[in-house]
Amino acid sequence: GGILIAAVLAGYMSTVGTLLQWGSSFVVNDFYRRHLRPTAPEKEHILVARVTMIVMMVLGTLLATGIEDIGPWVFFINAAMIAPALPLAWLRWFWSRFNVWGELFGLVISVPLSSLVWFGMTWEGDSRVWQPTLLLLGIGLVGSITVALLTPAESPETLRNFYLKIRPPGAWGAIRRQLAAEGLIDLEQQRRELRWDLVASACGIVFCFTMVYAFFMSVMLRWQNAAAFAVVAVLSGAAFFACWLKSSQTSVDADAKLGLVPNVVPTQSFELELPT
Repeated sequence: GGILIAAVLAGYMSTVGTLLQWGSSFVVNDFYRRHLRPTAPEKEHILVARVTMIVMMVLGTLLATGIEDIGPWVFFINAAMIAPALPLAWLRWFWSRFNVWGELFGLVISVPLSSLVWFGMTWEGDSRVWQPTLLLLGIGLVGSITVALLTPAESPETLRNFYLKIRPPGAWGAIRRQLAAEGLIDLEQQRRELRWDLVASACGIVFCFTMVYAFFMSVMLRWQNAAAFAVVAVLSGAAFFACWLKSSQTSVDADAKLGLVPNVVPTQSFELELPT
């Protein structure tokens, strides 16, 4: 019982802390620093972030005191509010035409639109979760793409700098080809790195799920099931780590070949020399 209480409290604290820092980072980095006080000292930005976190915590506490049934709100927060903004997690990485206006659209409409669909409309039976979630997801996706296409694109320099830092997959064809022509990236190495990343992602998903099930099976004293999940977790975790190392080495090798990492020698060029 104590372990479960500690786990619930740890999950609550980590979630609340993450959301508070995430929200304050939006206010400071995307609004205050960029538009209001771009030349302000770092101490001022830190102060604004702290004040924002306190305000968010107070507002959240006041809202929580008026909730009588937690069930609908759990679905509302985990499904409805995330759905309109979920396309942002894809588009900002995988589509070079996406811009800050499309992202702002998804963030701004998330709460009011979710409240309208979730509490202002009637959903019955099994459809009360997946139908409003899909509706909000579709509105967020179509709306964000439309706003991005109707507003100016990000500057080529911004896209180049972003791609060189992140090197995302997806619809970055023009930027990717231009950088490859300039000798700043290696397309074949990037394809190999992406393949390793996909395998590592699959192994990581298996690892996370099996670790959770292994823990809960051990709490319920189902030792055989816990052992089976633990074995799968260890194997998938080892596979994830190996694939991650291979992907990282592929990236380092590509940069070394292009001369972007001057003090690193690509692994393919290592040769064993025996003393004579």
